[in-house]
Amino acid sequence: DLAVPRGTENMPVTSISLREAKAYCAWLDKRLPHSYEWQYAAQGFNNYLFPWGNQDDQSRYPQIITNNSGKPILPDQVGAHKNGSSPFGVEDMVGNVWQFTSEFE
Repeated sequence: DLAVPRGTENMPVTSISLREAKAYCAWLDKRLPHSYEWQYAAQGFNNYLFPWGNQDDQSRYPQIITNNSGKPILPDQVGAHKNGSSPFGVEDMVGNVWQFTSEFE
């Protein structure tokens, strides 16, 4: 079943392989970014330590929650941390899911 589970429509895609991510990009006639492109999009012209600047601000981080309930912990909704945008306005560069680049292999 390829249906998106209810309540996860605006969450990042997880639990896919690099091959699947590349295939999806190819289907869109796009590609995964190179690691240097991703880093530039996150840090901007000033080579910031964080997308928002050089100050470590825990309020801009997604909440990392662990529990023993046996229920999956869902990632934050896309766009949930607008005050964590990069200098280019790119959101979700710091998150609680792994992000692929073309060099991940």
